Amino acid sequence: MRRERLEQSRLLIPKSYKEKQALAARQKYKQAVIRVQFPDRVTLQGVFLPGEPTSSLYEFVASALKQPGLEFELICPAVPKPRVVTHFPKLGERACTLQEEDLVPSALLKFKPKETDSVVFTGVLDELLVTSEPFTAASS
Repeated sequence: MRRERLEQSRLLIPKSYKEKQALAARQKYKQAVIRVQFPDRVTLQGVFLPGEPTSSLYEFVASALKQPGLEFELICPAVPKPRVVTHFPKLGERACTLQEEDLVPSALLKFKPKETDSVVFTGVLDELLVTSEPFTAASS
């Protein structure tokens, strides 16, 4: 496997061909495991279909908050530059899917609340914290 990758890296392969190969590799996954890490280091995990819109991810996270009306962003701390996962499409555009946002097969996103004087991040619902399990490297 490693030798194969090394040989492919030495070849002059067009960028479009590499992109097609990467897309084909991503399309073989039937689900996406998304983890969202909150400022208090609590991590929420959900399983989604790759074709689901990113708005369903935002709805899932909002349903887990003590204050569901809190505005927030989900940040993908990707290299070389962190980026915000799109929430709602702009007027006239269609919604982005988890696959189009490159969140398949798995991703760890950072929760960034848009706090104001009247609304402050207070954490995840207590019912979820009661049923939570400690995350260990062996459980991943």
